[in-house]
Order: sequence, then structure tokens, then C-alpha cells
Amino acid sequence: MVQSTSLTMDKYTLDLHGIRHRDVGRLVDSFLGEMLTAETTHLYIITGFSSEMQDLVKETLSDYNLEYEIGDYYNPGYFKINLM
Repeated sequence: MVQSTSLTMDKYTLDLHGIRHRDVGRLVDSFLGEMLTAETTHLYIITGFSSEMQDLVKETLSDYNLEYEIGDYYNPGYFKINLM
């Protein structure tokens, strides 16, 4: 049996639904800057299914050289970022 990942909205999650593409890089950069010293092992960025939104998030994550996974089988619309 495969379980889907349930994302809870908390301070370690950035939801980009409703955000204009031109604002994504700045918001992700700000979120990562605040969270890199957080006492957590993972962060989440919810993108929805927009490939353009996901590409913009990937570009910003590459600046930080962070490892990440994109979603799961049931919900590919988020990034799980590893901080450890």
C-alpha cells in the first residue's frame, strides 16, 4: 500500500498558490533565508502543477545548492527541501 504525503501548513511551508510568477524568486529566496537556520530537517514549497512555477523554484534552489525532492506519486505539486 502506498501512502500519500500530507502537507500541513506551518511555518516550514511556503504556499505559492496565487503568487505571480515574477514574485516567486524573491519569495522563495526570502523564505529560504529565514529558514536555513530553523530547527527542522525539511522545508516544503507548494507550487501546484505549474511547470513554470516549478522551474522558477528550481532556479532559486540551485542558488542555495540544496537537495530536494519534487512531490510524490499522488501529488507532484510541491518540493521537499532537505536541510540536513
